Amino acid sequence: MGKIGLCRAGDTSMLLTAKNIVNAGVGETVLVGLDQGTKIKGYFMAYLIPIFALFAGAIAGHMLGEHFSIPSLDAIGGFLTLLIGSLFSFRKLNLMLPI
Repeated sequence: MGKIGLCRAGDTSMLLTAKNIVNAGVGETVLVGLDQGTKIKGYFMAYLIPIFALFAGAIAGHMLGEHFSIPSLDAIGGFLTLLIGSLFSFRKLNLMLPI
């Protein structure tokens, strides 16, 4: 969740398993962070790939729709590629259970 900026702040609870390399004790407060490269990769996978897929599918659908005289193929193509791009990204980020 942290890869795409969905971590919750402060007093909310999240379950996290991590190595205790600083030998923190029970009840001690620790700060957990992600490096910048992991965040950028997460943002790219979660947001940019689905958006690019949407536009690519809409453009391809528009071109094919004009060629085959199917008026709404751009919307269908955009939606399908958005769905496929999102499923691919979320699977790579482990945000959904395997089917």
